[in-house]
Amino acid sequence: DGFWLGQALTFRYETDGGKALSVAPSVYYTTARQKVVWQVAAAVDYAPMSLGHLSLSAGHISNDVKRACGVSRWMNSLAALGLGSNYIRFYDSRFLRIENGIDLVNGLRLLAGFLWEERQPLANRTSFNLLQTPVPDNVAYAPHTAAVWRAGLTYTSFYRYRIRDGKKEYDSSLYPTFSLLYEKGTGLFNSMRSPNYDRMSFSVTQQIKRNVFDRFQYTLAGGGYLNSNRLYPYDYKYFTVHPMLFTDTSFENGFNLLPPYTAAKEWWAEGHITYQSDYLLIKNLPFLQEYLLDEAVHINGLATDNGQFYFEGGYSVGWMGMGRIGVFAGFEGRQFDRLGVRISIPLLNMFEKH
Repeated sequence: DGFWLGQALTFRYETDGGKALSVAPSVYYTTARQKVVWQVAAAVDYAPMSLGHLSLSAGHISNDVKRACGVSRWMNSLAALGLGSNYIRFYDSRFLRIENGIDLVNGLRLLAGFLWEERQPLANRTSFNLLQTPVPDNVAYAPHTAAVWRAGLTYTSFYRYRIRDGKKEYDSSLYPTFSLLYEKGTGLFNSMRSPNYDRMSFSVTQQIKRNVFDRFQYTLAGGGYLNSNRLYPYDYKYFTVHPMLFTDTSFENGFNLLPPYTAAKEWWAEGHITYQSDYLLIKNLPFLQEYLLDEAVHINGLATDNGQFYFEGGYSVGWMGMGRIGVFAGFEGRQFDRLGVRISIPLLNMFEKH
C-alpha cells in the first residue's frame, strides 16, 4: 500500500438507559498502490442488561490473510522499510460483515455472524528498504468470493457482575470459560471458486489468582474441519505468533518462535500456560525488591496435521504492565530447535488503525 493518507472519525450517542449507537467511517489514499481504501462500521448496544450488541461494517481495504491473529501492521511497516522483511501477506478485500452477540442467561452468550467478501490477490508495489534487501513477490491466489457463516456459544459459571448506568458489566468468576464455535464457508450462488468447508473449534480458559502476588492462567483449544472440499489460505486455521523482536500483544495465548503463517488444514490442538509472580526468581534479590517488576514462566504447545508436536518454554520479566522482555526456547518433538528473545510493549497498539 505504501503510506495511508486520510482520516478516521468516530461518532457515539448514548442514552441514560445504557443503550448506545456508534458510527466510525474512515477513508485513506494509499501512496504506492494509488487507490482509495475505506470502511464504515456501525454498532448498536440494544439490550444493556443482556449485553446485546449488533455490529455492521462494510468497506474496501487491504487485509492480512491471518486477519485478527496477524502481526501489527504498523510494526510490519517499520520492518519492511528498515529491513525489507514483510511479515504480512496482504490481499484486496471488499466486504460486508454482520455480527450479533447477546447473553441468553447470565454467563451464557450466543454469538452469530455473517461475512461476504470478494478476495483479490495483491502484488508488491514497492521494494524499497534501507538495507536494499531483495523482496520476494507476494503469494498470489485465484480471485473469488466467499460467504462465511459463524455461530458460537461461550459459558462461564457463576459469573459475577455489577450494574452501572443501567448496563451489566461482568466482573469475575472462579470457574473457567468454555467456548464452542462453528464456521461454514461457502458461496452465495454456488460458485465453483468459492470456499467449501465446515469447521468446529472449542476452547477452555481460566485465570486463577492464588494470592495477592501470584496468578496462574491457562488456555486449552482445539478443533478441526468436518468438511474441507475447497480451502483457500484465507480459510486455514492460523495461530497467534510473534515473529518479530517487538510485539504489541502479550505473551499469553501465543507462540513466540514459530513461523508467522503456521496453520492447520485438518485439525489442531494447542495449549498455553502462564504462571506470573511478583516474587519468583530475580525479584527475591534485595536490590530489586524496590522496583515494580514481576516475573512469569510460559509454556506453549501445538499439535497439528502438519507434523511433530511443537513445545515452547520461556521466562519473562515485566514492568507494571507497560512492557515485558522474555527469552524462549522451542522444541520440535524431543529435539531442541530454536532460541529467541521477544519484547512486548502493549502501548504500541495505540498506533494501529482499528
